[in-house]
Amino acid sequence: MKNKKLWLTLIITIGIVFLLTWVIPSTSYGNGSELALGVVNPTGFWDVFYYLSMLPLWFGQNFIYILIVAIFYGVINYTGALRILEEKIVKFFKKKEKIFLLISSSLFIIVTSLTGINFPLMVFVPFIIGIVLLLGFNKITALITTVVSILVGTMGSLYSAVLYSALSNYMDNGIAYGWYKLGLILAGLVIVNLYLYFTSNIAKGKNKEQFDEEMLFIAKEGQKKVKVWPLVTSFIILLVLLIIGMTPWSEAYNITIFEKIHQAIGSVKIGNFAIIKNIIGSSAAAFGAWDIFDMAALIGILTVAMIFAYKIKWQEAFKAAIDGITKMLPVAILVLLSNMTFVFVSQTGILTTIINFFASLTEGINVFAYSIASFIGGALVNESYVASNVTWVFNSILSGSADLPLLLLIQQVMYGLAMLVAPTSIFLLAGLSYLEVDYTKWLKKTWLLLIILATLGLMVLTLAIAL
Repeated sequence: MKNKKLWLTLIITIGIVFLLTWVIPSTSYGNGSELALGVVNPTGFWDVFYYLSMLPLWFGQNFIYILIVAIFYGVINYTGALRILEEKIVKFFKKKEKIFLLISSSLFIIVTSLTGINFPLMVFVPFIIGIVLLLGFNKITALITTVVSILVGTMGSLYSAVLYSALSNYMDNGIAYGWYKLGLILAGLVIVNLYLYFTSNIAKGKNKEQFDEEMLFIAKEGQKKVKVWPLVTSFIILLVLLIIGMTPWSEAYNITIFEKIHQAIGSVKIGNFAIIKNIIGSSAAAFGAWDIFDMAALIGILTVAMIFAYKIKWQEAFKAAIDGITKMLPVAILVLLSNMTFVFVSQTGILTTIINFFASLTEGINVFAYSIASFIGGALVNESYVASNVTWVFNSILSGSADLPLLLLIQQVMYGLAMLVAPTSIFLLAGLSYLEVDYTKWLKKTWLLLIILATLGLMVLTLAIAL
């Protein structure tokens, strides 16, 4: 827990939200869908400890996912193959280091925007960060190449499955406001790449010891001749199955072939026994319906495969796994603890009050009022609950006459922006904690890029509302 300033930033933020529950009255649904202002419903100190016990039950999925990823990196780092692969890539991009930044950033943006996948993509972040640092760039550049790119893709995602699923019963499937999202994706990609190209510089005289000081996973000595093809294969399988498994094919693109294949495989029987379904497990979802737990299972399987491929003794594998968990545990705890703000605002009803205040400043959908409210909601609410706790409040304020896809577009763009700057962002907290970067340093180094991206988002939303 070296990054004490980052921990302090999050704790102060949680403390501020805690105090707001003592000042802001709650709002709840009165008659039907009408919002009714109530009384102040403060959070007590006893409640804090009760809510802490609730966090693993409500929001444990990202915590578990990070630890599974930590085990994976602990094992592949132990083999020595991780550093050797990174050094081979660095050697290939020698004298053209910025090309690697542009390729990596573009891939993160494109994959996120076309698939709607965001946090599960963090499995590749330590790998790419290692290469960026080995190339000689600084930590801020590494975060922009990875975390910022994922969030820019999130802002313009053609179909955000997590957001849309909460309101799927009230709207048709398919891509809404596709041209606006595509414009945001392309403009965001150009902006991030230009920023990386003109602001990223290679540190002079950076040696191996300095690099190792920046990394959680330090190269193992005495392992110079290690085959890397099993690790390369592992990363390829991860990327391919992540895209195929988590892209909402049916909802976004009306592609149902994976559902049909899954049903056909599940119906294969020997007598009355569904042989394949029972061997794999009834919880295995069809491609297109995977969630973060399916990805965690895949990473776990590949970790075991790496143990066999590199002939690691089980005792050594266990030590490597513990090493990975130990190094990534602070990251996982920070990500889990960030959800405390949502627990406070949702249990006391003050979030609805805040959303109602901003959204009611004007008649109809106003880009600035609704963007501010959506930004606040995105900063305080876990992504899985944003649509039901923010977007649906907008719909109630508009008496159910709203264009839900438009409201979700506003929320999607503002959620991505909030995750770029909010001290409660699970993406930002994970990246800053992993690289041990202060939150204030992040804002000082990236304020111009953040302003440009915010301006882009508001321009797209203004056009979507006006036209």
